[in-house]
Amino acid sequence: MFNTVHINTEVRIVKIGCGDKIINEKYHGDLKNLIEMLDEKYPGIDKWFDQKVVPGLKEMERFAFIVYAKENPVGLTIVKKGVDSKLCSMRISPEYQEKGIGSLLMSLVGREIKNYAGELYFTIPESIYEDKKAFFDKLGFKMLGEAGTQYRLFDKELECIVDAKIFWKNILSNIENTIGKFTIIGNPSHPDLVVSIKPEFADKIKEKKKKVELRRKFSKKWKGAYAMLYASEPISEFFGEAKISDIIEDSPNEIWNLFGSELGVDKGQYYEYCRGIDKINALVLSDITMYKNGISKNRVEYLLNKELKAPQSYSVIKEGTAWPTAVSLNYLLLA
Repeated sequence: MFNTVHINTEVRIVKIGCGDKIINEKYHGDLKNLIEMLDEKYPGIDKWFDQKVVPGLKEMERFAFIVYAKENPVGLTIVKKGVDSKLCSMRISPEYQEKGIGSLLMSLVGREIKNYAGELYFTIPESIYEDKKAFFDKLGFKMLGEAGTQYRLFDKELECIVDAKIFWKNILSNIENTIGKFTIIGNPSHPDLVVSIKPEFADKIKEKKKKVELRRKFSKKWKGAYAMLYASEPISEFFGEAKISDIIEDSPNEIWNLFGSELGVDKGQYYEYCRGIDKINALVLSDITMYKNGISKNRVEYLLNKELKAPQSYSVIKEGTAWPTAVSLNYLLLA
């Protein structure tokens, strides 16, 4: 899901370290340039990057996020994976600090390590720690004291650590403040709608036995829109995404002739649904993606401390409602 995260029209975050044996040349260069900007303060950091970071990214022993603003690299974080995961480096250009990007990067790190890490630790110069202490405290980090290795002259290196479960819990407790500022996009296109589907038909979509959804009324302006798929009560969970590649309004007979085998219903059920109407809308779904695990509406409401009104047919994901934040939270929860 999270190979690219668009925060807004200006800023995006790219993840690298997914097992590619050859790292994209541009990302490699941008990551190295950002690292080498610290070279004066950390002698030998260029060798660390070439000898440790690059092989680690290729072998999936590390992952990194690069922050781009107007296509210029302005920040990064690098993490060494493991039961004891290490935040190796985190940097955001001064002009992009205090905008919530650091909190978002930490949220993405938490999402990546939550299924395997027992702890997350890092070392940090004392001067920076004192300046950012409130930020680290909010995430649950504890300062253990002086680190075993000192990297800078005349600036004591401290070691900080947090239990990974506490780290993730604190991320979720602050999640609305973090992602409420952003639009997080994990797929090529951000969902425009949340479309409600009865559980029996949601199962048919999951089983690849249904590619067309029926609606008595549905605006053709949503042709080409992307939809988050929601299984209605009693399941009440988000289970996937799809593009509404076409919306065809025609007589019940014509729609059955066109799509009967893709509706996920037998002929009797279909004509019962169409009773009393002259026209029916067929929503043709494509680019269907199922989530590995469904995300319950109750869980999202609990984490946001807000009620999400379940759509009868569909809800538009628009500003001023809880849906944009809920959608972003869903992406963070996806494993």
